Amino acid sequence: MKAVSGDLAVSHFETRKAASLLAYLAYHRDRSHPREVLAEMLWPDEDTDATRDRLRQALAAIRRTLDAAGDCGAVLVADRSDVGLIAGRVITDVEQFVKSSNDAVKAAEPQSELRLLREAIALYQGELLPGYYDPWIAAERDRLAEMYYDCLCRAAVRLEADGRVREAVVYARGAVNADSLREEGHGALIRLWAADGRIADALRQYRELERILREELGVSPSSNTTVLVSQIRDNHSRRTAAIFPETVSAGAPSGLEPEGGAVPLDSPFYIARPTDSEFQQAILRNDSIVLVKGARQIGKTSLLARGLQQARERGAQVILTDIQKLTDSQLETAESLFYNLAESIADQLLLDTSIADMWQSGRGWNVNFERFMRREVLANAEVPIIWGLDEIDRLFAYAYSKSVFGLFRAWHNERSLDPAGPWSRLTLAIAYATEAHLFISDLNQSPFNVGTRLALEDFTRGEVSELNRRYGSVLQGDRELKKFVDLVGGHPYLVRKGLHALTETASDLDTFVAKGSREDGVFGDHLSRMYHSLAQDESLCDSMREILRGSPCPTPESFYRLQSAGLISGSSDVDAKPRCRLYREFLARRLL
Repeated sequence: MKAVSGDLAVSHFETRKAASLLAYLAYHRDRSHPREVLAEMLWPDEDTDATRDRLRQALAAIRRTLDAAGDCGAVLVADRSDVGLIAGRVITDVEQFVKSSNDAVKAAEPQSELRLLREAIALYQGELLPGYYDPWIAAERDRLAEMYYDCLCRAAVRLEADGRVREAVVYARGAVNADSLREEGHGALIRLWAADGRIADALRQYRELERILREELGVSPSSNTTVLVSQIRDNHSRRTAAIFPETVSAGAPSGLEPEGGAVPLDSPFYIARPTDSEFQQAILRNDSIVLVKGARQIGKTSLLARGLQQARERGAQVILTDIQKLTDSQLETAESLFYNLAESIADQLLLDTSIADMWQSGRGWNVNFERFMRREVLANAEVPIIWGLDEIDRLFAYAYSKSVFGLFRAWHNERSLDPAGPWSRLTLAIAYATEAHLFISDLNQSPFNVGTRLALEDFTRGEVSELNRRYGSVLQGDRELKKFVDLVGGHPYLVRKGLHALTETASDLDTFVAKGSREDGVFGDHLSRMYHSLAQDESLCDSMREILRGSPCPTPESFYRLQSAGLISGSSDVDAKPRCRLYREFLARRLL
């Protein structure tokens, strides 16, 4: 609340009721107000005599404040029955905002409409009287917010019609920020991102809309928005089918995606391997434990994400825990780990459960967490629950991990003994890289030797060829495909990064291959990080040296550790070899 007169600004009033009264008078400055009405509005729960006196005190406070600004006698008018402001001496930003907004609706010319919309948007400085909660304020606050949202959407539409897409994006984003639960703003932003060629941003906005509606309202986007997104995906797929007939040296061709990290769910560059189908079938069967093992950067997270999304689409409830995202303090003890997991699960499933109230330290973390899962999560579950656990081998470094995995194994056993019990509704989908038996010696306490066990392998040559096609056949013919595969093998990350770079830069393949293993090549950052990680363990460096010399890996343990790190391939320590020529050349220069 702020009153301005000339160069003077008053933002502090003697009482909140005095400020609220002045705001009400200014908001309805075109008429006088009976004292009884004002008193009842401001103090609805007090008797008449008391409110009459309170009103006098509030008016006196307003006079003192306005006198300090030199305007009281010229603005405030009060007699024995009525109170008001002299309309001709008072203007408000609200009135100016409403006028610009209404004039925009009546504007005959598109440019006049846009100018007035921009004026209105600039005048709106946030919700009406924040921090004030008088009954009259709430309704007006909502009305003005609705007008502001409408102005933003109309400005976006007008700019889009003029072909000024990037300017329109600013207003569409403003609409989303103003009210994230309204689909109209999201839909406009999705459409505008697509029109600007930013397909990844458009699809990311749709996923954000899905998340907000699911978490806040328990609903899905409307058919209009889903049809729009389907059209965007279809158009993008058609472009990708004949992608990049020519490249542009100034930047990446439309449609390319960042090649690092998990592959987006809607990406046209995701290659499904046989393990994808096996994983989906295991989830569909509601298997007790589904294990996905694979080396680093082989695509476990992307596979897990797709399987869980398909489970959602079939009506299952999905929980996702990425162990890599947990902090050291959260992982310090089993107690802190499972307390945080319980809070995360309750949040993801929108459970009205206080973990602090139900968690009793005297019981032990395992009892607390199992009671939570059984009573709060599974007891009332009407659909299967899939709990995805990514990068779970990070827990192997902690002494309590044997107890953790023993608990998971116990749930599997209970499900076998009581097929109709609560554990029958839970599937654990676990992705990991490291050999579990190196850390869990008691097979009866391990969940890694039960359930459905899947291994995610590198791309085959046929799968590399298919991905090359989706990149517009940047590799021409079998000779170039063979030369590329010889360099990076079927390593999914390297394959995608290499095709991305070739497409983006239009590099000559021979030059690309010649610089492949150099620090200044496309893969330089990746190779340097890989080496520095390896160099932290001198015994592993020694094992890698033996492999580079053509000898067997010295010990089974070092074989499994190098294999899980994604540095070597082979079925055992006897036939171990560098995973690809790129790694062989780079590591040989560093280690031999």
